[in-house]
Amino acid sequence: MGTVPLLLKQKMKLKTLPNISDQLGAQVRTNSETLIPVSTRLKDKDGKKIETWDGPGISTIFSPDDETNIEVVRYSKGSDLANMGMVLMPLTDGDTALPRPLQLIVNILKNPFTAVRRMYPFSSAKNTIWLLVMQKKEAFVHFQYKRRWYKGFINNWEAVQKDGDSPLTAFFPIAQKVGRLFEKKSKGDASNILGEIVANTPITAHIMSGVAMGSDASNGVIDQTGEVFGYKNLRVLDGSIIPGNMGVNPSLTILALTEHAMSKLPVFNQERADKIKPVLFSKMIEGQVSNLTGTGDLAKEITLKNVS
Repeated sequence: MGTVPLLLKQKMKLKTLPNISDQLGAQVRTNSETLIPVSTRLKDKDGKKIETWDGPGISTIFSPDDETNIEVVRYSKGSDLANMGMVLMPLTDGDTALPRPLQLIVNILKNPFTAVRRMYPFSSAKNTIWLLVMQKKEAFVHFQYKRRWYKGFINNWEAVQKDGDSPLTAFFPIAQKVGRLFEKKSKGDASNILGEIVANTPITAHIMSGVAMGSDASNGVIDQTGEVFGYKNLRVLDGSIIPGNMGVNPSLTILALTEHAMSKLPVFNQERADKIKPVLFSKMIEGQVSNLTGTGDLAKEITLKNVS
């Protein structure tokens, strides 16, 4: 998220990079995300409560429909403070006769003790599974630098939507359905985040776009090597160059785009490059899904196959 506001500040406030394309900050995306935390109360065969933090941070991903992917996420031991900023409330739909904030009040009044239990942050990492819901649905905002009276006339960036834009949303019916199913199976409590219910403000871990790749400054901010138009050797290679909601974690796409950009640059010092040791892969774990089955310098093997 930091790249676009930083460059906007350089362009609009500090005037140190005034020639950056006006496309900067256009169509910033959230990967159409929401978070559904579920505090579980499962027990093992000996009657001992199962602690959810015993395992990898992201253990699996599944697709409840053609547009949606959901990652099962857990926090490690000692991560309770990471959850304290997200006030959790009873699962509250946004397609009822009542506005969503009013529906939340009804839900709290129906079962106040459960609502209070959801808000208790301590030991949350021990018994909470977070469903990170991501969709490919197109929606975006625009980052711009403005001086507003209600912000004390301070010149700063803000996110806006324009006429004709697909609006961002913090309510995903499929996410609510999966949350309820997970809640039932785990004998726990599924929740929504307060900010999403009250302000319809989506929570996202993957801000993308805003520094578009194009053929020139009229339709993009950077070229295919990541170089900013008008500024030699100033490059942007992160999630801000991804042009659309992916519905999955973008880390591998960022890596691939970065490798593509770097492949377009000449080798600065071939002698030093020849001394770099390749990454050597060990044998894949049995049963692990992968297109790579060998060992050793697999990058070289892939390159030779592509050349042939």
